[in-house]
Amino acid sequence: REWQLLAQYNREIASWTEESIVLPNLSQNYYLAFFADLNYGFGIAIDDIKIEVSGCVVPQISLVDIDSEHPYLTWTGNAESYSLYKNENLLVNTENNTYELSDPYVVGDFFEVVAHCGDSDVRSQPYCVTNVSGEALSRFEIYPNPASDRVEVVCAGMKSVAVYDALGRKVASVETDSDRVSLPLDGMSAGLYMVVVECAGGRLMKKLEIVQ
Repeated sequence: REWQLLAQYNREIASWTEESIVLPNLSQNYYLAFFADLNYGFGIAIDDIKIEVSGCVVPQISLVDIDSEHPYLTWTGNAESYSLYKNENLLVNTENNTYELSDPYVVGDFFEVVAHCGDSDVRSQPYCVTNVSGEALSRFEIYPNPASDRVEVVCAGMKSVAVYDALGRKVASVETDSDRVSLPLDGMSAGLYMVVVECAGGRLMKKLEIVQ
């Protein structure tokens, strides 16, 4: 793993001091390390570390295990709580980022998530259930997975590919008329991402893990 120096302090700090550091390329898996080079008789203490994400992230919805008996919705975001809607009717208010679909759903149903961040709310784009079958899902492939520098995306009749990080931010996208796209992962930190494709089977999603 390649480490990046974010801040360096070369002064004596005699009392508790709060410092703020901007974290680049924030992702779900993020490693921080602190190193001190001290003279004999001196010490260092770090009392608390707090990571804050500014702004309310727009949720990105995924439908997982679509062919199983217990499919569920999952979405990205950094909100304090969420409201999940099905066909504009409230399903649940929750602090979680997942919801098991115990009630049946049909082609044409659509889901939306409203993220509640303090005094502000943001709404996701509607996620519409298409006639995606298990056969269509089996033709959607991403490999290698985990990946480090490049990933191959395969889907019949593909029109576009987009990659979203764990906070729902689009970090890569490409338009295509090919069944195969080789997507570089330059500049993406290690962590979990969502690959979203528009192809003949509809709008499909799969998780991608990036490792360094």
